[in-house]
Amino acid sequence: MNNKDNTTLPRKKMIRIDNKKREWISGYLFILPWVIGVCIFTLWPIIQAFYYSFCEALFKGNSIVATFTWFDNFKYAFATDTKFPTMLREYLLEIVIQVPFSLTFALLISMILNQKIKLRGVWRVIYFLPAIIISGPVVSELMAQGSTTISVVSDNIGGYIVEVLPAFLGKVITILFDKLILVLWYTGIPILIFLAGLQRLNKQIYEAASIDGASSWQTFWKITLPSMSSFILVNAVYMIVTLSNSSLIQEAASSESTSTMSIAQYIATQYTSATGRGYGYACCLGIIYLGVILLHIGFYALITVPKKPRIKKGGK
Repeated sequence: MNNKDNTTLPRKKMIRIDNKKREWISGYLFILPWVIGVCIFTLWPIIQAFYYSFCEALFKGNSIVATFTWFDNFKYAFATDTKFPTMLREYLLEIVIQVPFSLTFALLISMILNQKIKLRGVWRVIYFLPAIIISGPVVSELMAQGSTTISVVSDNIGGYIVEVLPAFLGKVITILFDKLILVLWYTGIPILIFLAGLQRLNKQIYEAASIDGASSWQTFWKITLPSMSSFILVNAVYMIVTLSNSSLIQEAASSESTSTMSIAQYIATQYTSATGRGYGYACCLGIIYLGVILLHIGFYALITVPKKPRIKKGGK
């Protein structure tokens, strides 16, 4: 009689993944190449630039020789350098004026295009075409030739306004006239994003509001604008980054001519400029410029992200 061993090997537990976890894993695998690219080509260079901003870094052959100097570069940027603070102030003034204007214009146009009007698709294509045609070199060349401003309005009306209004308000209106066409060109993508947000709103909410006697103005402030807060933040980030890349300054190329370059290009050429501060000083200016952009983005995130209502204990 054969004795059979009644003991059985333990079964391996199968890992079961439900649909929610499967979608979660698929999503992270989908963005994994982008995350790796950002860490290698964006995050690591920023960390290096942040380190070199506290150093006196100079190129010697194929290497960078860095000597830690703490905050000397930052002190020089704001206390000794005569051009960078002025450039930063002009940039801030332009961004503070242009971003709210472009967001307001894009939201207004998107609300019009969301209505049932004739040739609605054609008008959407027309407003989006400049975003396809314009690229970095094209914008730089157009701005260098003065094609991004309405010269008649800027020279006649702008000059009269500057004489009548205070200096600060005159400066604001002058900047708006000078970059009016450029700002309108960049509103193609924000218009499409706002359109996507408007089309996802529940129409029953508007019907209930009209039954309760709410006016169109009240509906806009109480329903439309709060529902579009996340889309406003996305468009604000897009406009800040785009306008920051297109902000140009005049740099003396020689004793008789000047060249137009972006602020990023000006910062990148600091280690070869007459200041002699080296690569570390260029990294310092880049970190300051990046910090200003992030602060501006943080401001829009602060005012657009809805706050959760506080629930008191006891349900009261």
